[in-house]
Amino acid sequence: MTIIIIDGIERNKYWVLVGKDATMLDYLYRLNPKMAVDMILKKIKKQ
Repeated sequence: MTIIIIDGIERNKYWVLVGKDATMLDYLYRLNPKMAVDMILKKIKKQ
């Protein structure tokens, strides 16, 4: 994970996604931001 972040910084990337969950949430957020936030809030409230 650390290597992915460092590689992104070295390549001057502003957006570095680590893991399938981050990629899925990024895709969902770009399609429907409200639904993505609601889904995250629902998961947080369950804890």
